Amino acid sequence: MELATVLPLNVVIVAASGNLGSTVTRYAISANHNVSILVRSEEKLHEAFTNKILKKIRNVYIGDCLDEDIVRTALTGQDCVIECLGNEQRPAAIDVLIRTITDLNCPNFIALGGASALLLPNGSPA
Repeated sequence: MELATVLPLNVVIVAASGNLGSTVTRYAISANHNVSILVRSEEKLHEAFTNKILKKIRNVYIGDCLDEDIVRTALTGQDCVIECLGNEQRPAAIDVLIRTITDLNCPNFIALGGASALLLPNGSPA
């Protein structure tokens, strides 16, 4: 199968307003994917993206990645989930994501994590 026959994908980026997540979001948009994002707050959303970029995002979901209802809503109908979490909630959030991906039979999951995912709970490097 040629790559062109599988594009564009419906992609949701979890933790899209962080440094890594916003970069991945912009790249996915430039690759002509149908991009949806899950962000923690509307404030962080507007800090991370210009209105020009926001207009290219298919769906914006605002909520906590530990909230199974918002995660299920954001992941429904997606071909790929890209996780860019980098905070202390990451292990618990990954559990929520994997359970939801399994329930929804989402075919692709990419776990990236941000730089802060490399820190120990006391803040020192892992």
